[in-house]
Amino acid sequence: MRRWTAVILEWLLVAAVSMLVMALVYPDLLAFHRIRFTAGHDLEIPYQSAWVHAGYFLRGGVQLWSRMDQVNHAYFHLTTGFQGLTPIVEGWVFSLFAQGLARPGETFQAFHPLFFFGLATLFRTAGGLALLGLYPVPRWARVLTLLLANSVLAAQTYNGLLAGFLYSLAPLVLYFLTLLFRRFSLAALLWAILALGLAFAQIPLIAVGYFYMPIHFFVFASAAAAGWWAFQARRGRPAGEPAPATPWTLRQGLALAAGLGALTLVVAMDLDYLHLFKTTFYVANSGLAGTSGRFNDLFDPLGFITKGIHGPELSLLPTFALDFTENRWWFSWQWIGAASLGLALIGLTHGRHRERWIHGGAFLLTILAMQPAILRSPGLPAHLITGFTNPFGFLIANPHMSMLLMAYFLIVPIGLGLTALRRRAEAGAAEEGRWADAIATTVLLAGAVYALVALPLASALESAAVFAALAACLLASRLALLRRGRRLRALAVALPLAAIAADLWGYSVYLAKVPYTGDRIQPRSFKGLEADDGREINPVVIDYQNPATLTFPRHVRVAPDPVAPTSDPAFPTDFAVYFIRQIYMGAYFNTVFLSRHFNPPNIYELRQIRYADASDKVKGEDSRSPDEKALYPLLKADDRALFFAPVGVRADKVGPAALLAAGAGRWAVSLADPDGDQVDEAREALPDAPPALPPQEAERRDFDLTLADAVAQRRREPALATAGGFVEYDFPLPEGFPAYMATNLFTADRDAIRLSVGGRELAPAQGDLIRPFTFDVRNVATDRLVVALPPGQPESTTLRLSVILDGFLKDVQPNRNDTTGLTVEAPADGWLVWRAPYEEGWRATLDGKPAPLYIADVTAMAVQLPAGRHSVVFAYKPASSGSWTRRLVQAHLFASPLLALLVLGVTLAGAAGDSRRRQAGAVDR
Repeated sequence: MRRWTAVILEWLLVAAVSMLVMALVYPDLLAFHRIRFTAGHDLEIPYQSAWVHAGYFLRGGVQLWSRMDQVNHAYFHLTTGFQGLTPIVEGWVFSLFAQGLARPGETFQAFHPLFFFGLATLFRTAGGLALLGLYPVPRWARVLTLLLANSVLAAQTYNGLLAGFLYSLAPLVLYFLTLLFRRFSLAALLWAILALGLAFAQIPLIAVGYFYMPIHFFVFASAAAAGWWAFQARRGRPAGEPAPATPWTLRQGLALAAGLGALTLVVAMDLDYLHLFKTTFYVANSGLAGTSGRFNDLFDPLGFITKGIHGPELSLLPTFALDFTENRWWFSWQWIGAASLGLALIGLTHGRHRERWIHGGAFLLTILAMQPAILRSPGLPAHLITGFTNPFGFLIANPHMSMLLMAYFLIVPIGLGLTALRRRAEAGAAEEGRWADAIATTVLLAGAVYALVALPLASALESAAVFAALAACLLASRLALLRRGRRLRALAVALPLAAIAADLWGYSVYLAKVPYTGDRIQPRSFKGLEADDGREINPVVIDYQNPATLTFPRHVRVAPDPVAPTSDPAFPTDFAVYFIRQIYMGAYFNTVFLSRHFNPPNIYELRQIRYADASDKVKGEDSRSPDEKALYPLLKADDRALFFAPVGVRADKVGPAALLAAGAGRWAVSLADPDGDQVDEAREALPDAPPALPPQEAERRDFDLTLADAVAQRRREPALATAGGFVEYDFPLPEGFPAYMATNLFTADRDAIRLSVGGRELAPAQGDLIRPFTFDVRNVATDRLVVALPPGQPESTTLRLSVILDGFLKDVQPNRNDTTGLTVEAPADGWLVWRAPYEEGWRATLDGKPAPLYIADVTAMAVQLPAGRHSVVFAYKPASSGSWTRRLVQAHLFASPLLALLVLGVTLAGAAGDSRRRQAGAVDR
C-alpha cells in the first residue's frame, strides 16, 4: 500500500508540475485562454466534440444525428473521435455544473484547454512512469524525462493535432507491449490488446492507420530483438534473468474480464457505425460507395510499396528538429529539441539496458517510413515491413501523421541518458566506455557545428550550447580536476537541467508561432457583413457559443453564403475573426444549411450519400443522368430548409430535371417511396401553373423592457472592444417570446428578431459581443437577451424587442434524443418538406399517429399534410441494427471510460511493482 501511494503521488505531482510548466511555456493556451479553438482544422475537432457532448448532456439525450451537419455521427467518430474518451468525459463533467451558469459558453472556453490537456497529461504521465519503471532509471531522472515527455515530446498535442489525446496514449501502449515481449503470457497478451483497444476507442480509423504504424515498428523491432536474443541464448550466451511468472489473482481476473467486456461494447458500436458509414456517406476518393481510393488497396503489399506516398524530406530533418524559430509541423518534421536528442543519444550509447535499441530502432524506422514508397528508396525497409506485416497499411495516405508519434520513442533513451550521466559522475569514467564517449561526443559536437552553420541565430546558439554542454558533461569525468567528487555530481545534474530549460524556452517560441490552428482571439470593431436590407451585422467571436443552446435552433438557412469581411490590418490572417470555408469536420461553424453538400467532392468533404451527385464540378467526363445533373442547381436555387409544397409528383414520372426545367422547384416536390412502391397521393404530371394558396400572414409580437429589468450587467473595457468600452446587460426573455428562436447570424432568425433603443435599431450579433449597439438572444447567455450599450445609460431607458413569427411555421419543440417536433399551419392540402437527407432510420408522426415518410427530390424528406394546423414529429432511429444503435452508443458512454480506468489502474499498479520485477531483464550487452 505504501508503494502504491507513493506512485500515485508521484504520478499526480509530475502531471501537475508538467501542466504548470506548460502554462509558463504556452500561457496563451493554458493561462490566459487566448487561443481560438474554432479558427482552424485539428484544434477545433476535440473542442467541438466536447462542446456538442456538453450540449447533449445539458439537454438530456444521446444524439445519433448531427443537427448541424445533417448526417449521423458515424463518420465523425470513426475519423475524428467524436465519441472518444475526452469528449465524453469533458462534456459530462462540464454539464454537471454548467446548469447553474448564465454564460456556459464563456466558461467552456477556459474549461476546455485545462481539462483536455490535463487529461492527456495524466494518461501520458502514467504510461511514461510505468514504462520508465521497467528500466534502471532513478526517480529524479524519471521526473525530468516525464517533464520532457509532457512538454517538448508532446508538441504534436500542443500544436493542435486532432489526435492529440490518442497520441498521448503511446507511452502506455509501449509499456504493455514491452511487458508482452519480455515474458509472453495470455494475461500479458490480453492487457496489450486492451491497451491497443483503448487507443482504438479514441479515433478508430486514425488509431489503426496512422497511430498504429509507428507502434507496429516497435512491435516488429521487439519481435526481431526477442528472436535474436533467443538465438544468442541457444548458443550459450547469457540472455538475462527472465521475469518471474505472476499467478493470476481473482481481482486481476475480474479486472481483465471487465476490460474485455468494455472493449467488446466499444468494438460493437464501431462496427455498427462502420455499417452506417458505408451505407449513408459518400466520401470521394475513399474506395467506398463506388469511389476509388485507399480502401481498394486492402492487403495489397506490392501496391503499398510502389504507390509513392511519402512524408517530409529526410534532408530537412536536422533543421526542423532543431529550429524553433519557425513552426511548420503541419508541413514537415516536428521540432524535438537539442536536449531531447542529445540525451537520447547518450542513452543509446551509454545506457545499461539492451532494450534501448528497440526504441531506437522504432524511431529510425518511423523516419525511414517518411521516404517515398518506391522500390529505390532509403525507406524501403520500413515500407516492406508496413506492406507485408501491417494489416492496416492501406489506410495510410500521408505518413506525416505517423511521424508525429516518433518523439515518444525517445522517452526510454532520455531516461537512460540522464541515468548514465549521473552514474558516471558517481563512479568515474570506465575504460570500456571510451568508444561510447568518442561516438557520442563526436555526434554532439558535429550537431553543434551544424547548428551554428545551418540554423537561424537563436536556434543556432541554443542548440550549439545544449550539444556542447552535454558533450562537456560526458567528458568531465575524464578530466583530472573533475574526475570525482561533489563538483562532478553537481555538474551531471546542472548541465542537463540547463539544457532542458533552454529547450523549454525554445519551445515557448515555437508554440507562439503555431500556424493554422493557433489564431489568437482578437475581437475588434469593423464593418463588412450586411443584412439583405442593408442593416449592419456584427462579426462573431463564435468561441463563446452556448452549448446549452447549440446553433441553428430554427430550420431556416441564410442566403447568400457569408464571407470573411475584414480590412482591419490588426488581424494577422483571414481566420482571425471566424469565417473560413466549410470543411468536413467544421460542423461548429458550417454557416449555411446544406452548404457542405455542394462543395467539390474530395475525401475531406464528406456528404450524405444522397448528395453524391449534388455538385457542379465533376472530374473527367460527366456521365451523370439528367436528373443527377439537375440536382445541384435545383437545390442551390432554393434556400429553404423547411417549406410547404402544394404539389407532389411521382419521382418516376417527374424528376429534378423536369422540376428545374418547369421552374417548379419552389412549389412542387418529386416524391418516391423508400420501399419502392408508388406514391398514390402524388400526381403523375406537373400542373401548368402553381395552385393559388390563401395568404398566410406573419404574426408580430412586441415586448417593452427597461434597463432596470436587467438581471446582470458588466463593463467591457476598450481592450476587448471599441475605444471607451460599453456595458453589457442581461435580460430574462419576456413571457411569450418563442422558445426556439435566437438571433443567429447564420439563419433567418436574424431577420425575424429586432431590437431598438430610443428609435435606434441595434445590430444582431452572435457569440461574444464586441461593440456597442448590438444584441444577442440565447447564443451568449442561456435563455437571455444580451444587449451592449454605451456606458452612462439611465435605468429608465426603454428597449423594444420585436419578433415576427412565420405564417406557416408556428412552433419548434426542442430537439432531444434525435426527435424534433414542428407545429405548422398548412394553407391547403400538400406536403411538408424538410431538407434533411433521408436515411432508413427516419420516422415521422402526424398529430401523434405514424405517418408515411417519403423521399423528396432524391435527397430530403416529406410528409403529406391536410390543410390546417398540425403537429409533425421527425425522429431518427437508425435501422442498421434495429434499436441496437442507440443502445450501443449509450453503452459506449460507460464502456469507454471504464476501459480507460481499468487500463490506467493496471498501468499505475505496474509502476508500483517492486524494483526487481520492474528491472527484470536489465542486461546491457
